[in-house]
Amino acid sequence: MKKLVSVIVALAMVLVMLPMAAMASEPGSYDLAIGSEQYINLISDSIVTLNVTTGDKAAVLKIDGLGNTDWYVLKGVQTLYPSPMGTCEIALDAETTYALTLVSDSFDDQTLKASVKVPVLGSEETPAELVIGENVTVVDGMSPYFYTWTAPESGNLTVAINTDKCSDWSYQINNGDVNYSDLDPVTPFQTVNMNAGDVCTINVNTANWGSAGTIYFDASFEPGAYEGGEGEGEGGEGGYEGIIGTVVKSETVHINSASAMQEADMYKVVDYIAVEEGTVYINMSSPDYGWSLMVYKNGEALTWMMTGSESETFEYPVKAGDTLTFEMGAYDPVVSWGSVDGKITYVISFNAGEIEIEKEEYIISDTLLYLGDNDIGMVDNALNSLFEFNPEQTGVYVFTAPEGILLGDWGQFFNPHDITGENKTNTIQWVCTDIGQNVLIGVFSEENIVLNVERIGDYIPAPVIPWTEFEITSKLDYFEMDMDDEFIPVDVTDDEADVAVLGADGYYHLGSENGPILFIDLNMYLYPAAGYGNVGHVVYDEQGNVVEKINYTNAVYEYYSYSDGGIYPLTADLIEFHKNFGSDQGWYDPDGMGFYLFGEDVVDPETAWMFACSYVEGKNCFLSEYYVAGESGLCGSNWVPGDPANQMTMNADGTCSITYENVAAGKYMFKVTQTDWSMDNWGGNGPDGNYVIELGSETYVTIIFDPDTGAISVATGENVETGDSSIAGLVVAMLAATAGAVVLTKKKEF
Repeated sequence: MKKLVSVIVALAMVLVMLPMAAMASEPGSYDLAIGSEQYINLISDSIVTLNVTTGDKAAVLKIDGLGNTDWYVLKGVQTLYPSPMGTCEIALDAETTYALTLVSDSFDDQTLKASVKVPVLGSEETPAELVIGENVTVVDGMSPYFYTWTAPESGNLTVAINTDKCSDWSYQINNGDVNYSDLDPVTPFQTVNMNAGDVCTINVNTANWGSAGTIYFDASFEPGAYEGGEGEGEGGEGGYEGIIGTVVKSETVHINSASAMQEADMYKVVDYIAVEEGTVYINMSSPDYGWSLMVYKNGEALTWMMTGSESETFEYPVKAGDTLTFEMGAYDPVVSWGSVDGKITYVISFNAGEIEIEKEEYIISDTLLYLGDNDIGMVDNALNSLFEFNPEQTGVYVFTAPEGILLGDWGQFFNPHDITGENKTNTIQWVCTDIGQNVLIGVFSEENIVLNVERIGDYIPAPVIPWTEFEITSKLDYFEMDMDDEFIPVDVTDDEADVAVLGADGYYHLGSENGPILFIDLNMYLYPAAGYGNVGHVVYDEQGNVVEKINYTNAVYEYYSYSDGGIYPLTADLIEFHKNFGSDQGWYDPDGMGFYLFGEDVVDPETAWMFACSYVEGKNCFLSEYYVAGESGLCGSNWVPGDPANQMTMNADGTCSITYENVAAGKYMFKVTQTDWSMDNWGGNGPDGNYVIELGSETYVTIIFDPDTGAISVATGENVETGDSSIAGLVVAMLAATAGAVVLTKKKEF
């Protein structure tokens, strides 16, 4: 398939349909006022000035492009860019004149439409004031009607559809980071807890967007009343007060995981503060996909759960003053956590009464550790007490407890082992690498103990290994796919393995050096990973020390710039990028977290990196625009330029070559040509500028041509490797000795 180019036929058709009077003929300066519209011809690389005057009301300037084009607006020192749909809206103050500049970075001419309007009441820019009581809204179906309301004091705002007058409606309510929406609808009302001064926005529309209609709904506000039961307590940021009662909170909410693209909108967060001992229950279910649940107790993570749509209940014993935080999200087991929109239903309830509080697994003590013996007491209600040590200098420190006491360093999880992986039970070693660094030492004991801290040596930093920028070994040339080519993916299961062999052209071929050329898709992780700034590989010695760090990022970008949409013939460079970086990431390791093939035990980890490779049946070489024309004993035809039988093939180093088999002994002349003698041709010091070779016996003849220098060289014998044409004979032996084979398999399809 050829490189995509800009297609402006559709744009031209639209412009033909526009009234001629509405189109400006030349770029320059345009005057706009409220209610006016202008079609603007924006010539490539041009600048246009818009002089906009507003009246006694604030207004909005809207600029629409007929497509997603490259342009932006300058408003003083402020630069405003269009939306992905090619639209830019700019708020303008009343009774003000603006001079705005439109700048085009596009190489194509384009037509923009500029208009100035006073925002309509009920729009997102100018919302109407919500009325406590009945609200009546006429909507066109395509655009919601917006309201805003400010809470005079803490309480509950309830928005409910008047089902006696209508039932076909949808709504969205936003209160800070708390978002409620219903598009079906299934819930005819919604209650939002608000603090004094909170601003809530509401928009309503018909359930079947696109249909006009009248929406009747009621709004009510109950100061100081909290949904779910009697009593009141201290409220958390999650949105409601802690309550003693049977039902604390029961709600179905819509999670905007994928569409909002903001972390705050990916979860519903609810806090609960206990005012007496008891048990808090939360029941989770989802009518759409599945749900995720993260629970924190007094800031400590207790539960992390992602599952399908089945219902499940969790219970948490609490004492007075304990805080539980519930983070709830939508989850699709097929796609991923946090990547879907969906409804979740949760019910939080509380049973009061005396309970047996289980010991917390870890609690940090207020007691600090120092060098020497430390008399330490275990923390009440903790299975493992954590003690902080803040050394005054770097070094190697050893912590020793009495025999039978288990110690561990506190990393991501409590680990009762030292850095060697051995369970030392009562001894652990820790290295402080920087002043200000500290460590938490976990102690598993039922009684108070003496813990000794000793510094046993200096910290010797490992040598700093800088990143080495990878240097591309192949000569890159722009590659374009043929629209008729059918790319066959390579299997990576452990069936009968194929072999990828380095061919004379510098590319890897399937089965043999003359088999189909292999191609690799850089979009299969490698190019996207370059967007994070470091496609690299770290080399370790047998002791685990870093000996080399190689950065491939710039080389990946360079290859991609020469590729056709990420597809490029497989070279030794690309094998190194993909295999080394992918191995570091665990993409090809069945035991790795990032294993691309998701646990298929039939995959050979040594060859799994070839999942990104494919080939085209019958495409065994790349033909150049150069031909050999010479005597028939060598070329078959007699001095015929452009003979397809004598067309040279392209090599990865930028040279071209052709090999003639079983050429008889004798003297032969030839030239390198293009399609006819009227074009440039290249030869040597023989008669008429021909290149002359003399063979003492029947042999293979390989002619190598460098288009950049015009140099020609000849090598004889079978299996000649093409290379630097100036030392072809030496290169033949060197490359033949180093050319290798890579075992591959065929790509698995999902």
